[in-house]
Amino acid sequence: MEIETLFTDSKWRILSELFQKSLSPTELAEKTGTSTANVSTQMRLLEALGYVREEKVADYKKGDARKRFMLDRQFAYVTFRSRCAIGKRMFTLDDELSPIFNVIMINNPDMSFIMLKILCQNEELLQDAVAYGYIGLKNDVIELLVIHEDHEHARQLNQASVSRRGKTYKIDAHLHTKEAFDRGIKNKDEYFLNALKKVVVISDRTGFLMDLKMG
Repeated sequence: MEIETLFTDSKWRILSELFQKSLSPTELAEKTGTSTANVSTQMRLLEALGYVREEKVADYKKGDARKRFMLDRQFAYVTFRSRCAIGKRMFTLDDELSPIFNVIMINNPDMSFIMLKILCQNEELLQDAVAYGYIGLKNDVIELLVIHEDHEHARQLNQASVSRRGKTYKIDAHLHTKEAFDRGIKNKDEYFLNALKKVVVISDRTGFLMDLKMG
């Protein structure tokens, strides 16, 4: 199968909706403006290829959906043309590759490059983080949100810097344990709510930050 057929409008809308939350076939049909029969056809293909999976609802009540679908495989499909090569390729993403593509998707090429350097220069430190992301740039200081259980280790980030085109940027990492950040959100603390709203999640191994962002 040509990979482009996976990204027709109908399949892409299904994938986009499932990114938000798991849905039943009926809910998917309503959100994508199509029939449940069409959704079932599309889902059989996506499920066979490993992009979505079905989960049966154990304690459903009469009238409720008996199954729901959710995204499964992490992937990236890239087409490119540079001075050196041209091509297209499908990547299956893991915990090492996923942050790279998340950084590339930041809507600022310079910041994408800077964040890639931060990831490379602090690889061993960041690989132990529960989750981390980019908050913003202010007065040549890059603000990061880092959920890490070892603050002594993670604090090294605030001693680091990164250069781009002759300009040096310092790092201001907002460090929190998973428990402390979760408690701050549940208590509706303005600081934690603002951090969650602004952060562009780069790595989230367990889905902790994304679950909070999705509400």
